[in-house]
Amino acid sequence: MKNYMTIYLAGAMTGKTYKEMNGWREEVTRAIERSTSFNRMVRVINPVLYYSTADEYDDDKEYIRWEFRNAENADVVISGCDTKVNSIGTSVETALAFKKNVPIVLFITDGYACDVHPYLSYMSDKFFYHDEVDKMVEYIARYFS
Repeated sequence: MKNYMTIYLAGAMTGKTYKEMNGWREEVTRAIERSTSFNRMVRVINPVLYYSTADEYDDDKEYIRWEFRNAENADVVISGCDTKVNSIGTSVETALAFKKNVPIVLFITDGYACDVHPYLSYMSDKFFYHDEVDKMVEYIARYFS
């Protein structure tokens, strides 16, 4: 087993402002950093940070494949779900992680669980609402770290 775990933060980015894309991701990252429950170091992969600053990639295909590889190779994927937006990227990242048996936790950033697409719901191990960040992080630390 590696001496660190990787958590990938999947979620909608297309058509979102920087704050909409990154706000929940920063909140989750801070909660992970605050937690003392992980039994190893945690590496959080926030694609917004790469997406917003990477002028190095040549085209969308390169970036999209980077996202897919990170989702597939993570120890846990937290899928941010805004139930008012159907994000094809989030769905694909979640499906790829699911096929690799990566644990998936849905983080419902806006809306209700009953509004989550049934495919995302089926592929996830558990879901948490936006006001349950610390509870979600403790769940991940307890069961997957």
